[in-house]
Amino acid sequence: MCHVITLVLPSEAAQIMVAGTLAPLQDAPNPHVLSKLQTGELYVAATGKGWDCDTPIGSASKGDPLDKDLTTTQTAKLRKKGWGPAKIKKWLENKERADAKSVRVAEANAQADALAASEWIRRIGMAVNADGTGYAGLCLHWYRGSIDDEPIKLERWVHLDLATVQPEDLTRFKEDVLYVFS
Repeated sequence: MCHVITLVLPSEAAQIMVAGTLAPLQDAPNPHVLSKLQTGELYVAATGKGWDCDTPIGSASKGDPLDKDLTTTQTAKLRKKGWGPAKIKKWLENKERADAKSVRVAEANAQADALAASEWIRRIGMAVNADGTGYAGLCLHWYRGSIDDEPIKLERWVHLDLATVQPEDLTRFKEDVLYVFS
């Protein structure tokens, strides 16, 4: 269905953020995640609307659309279908033009993603630096069902110093990892 960005926050942080640091937060009472949290921590959908389909977070982890092995495999399949060298050459030329366009689009998207990721870093920083907070956790998950009961297995916790995090780092985040900023 779509990505959802969720946050793990101490109670004070959630109250401060609801007051305006981030978009309105929505409780995400997922028992699979809540059972792994410390007493008093909250698990919330970060944007209030629930779904974050076009998020820049994790966007660089989606794979390379210009994979050379894939082209080699496709060329072999075309030969098996009876395509001759001239037709394959024409197909490769067309593919190369399309790939060049894809690279330009990907570069433009990467710049937009970096700007959006910068905003996420700013927001997380406001939460981390709010009185009595000290940390905030962020998790990206591809939901196939309800936020409330989707089975989520957090793979690991990664602790990050917020002062050293760059926008490009957020674009390389993996799904089902809790990134804890302090």
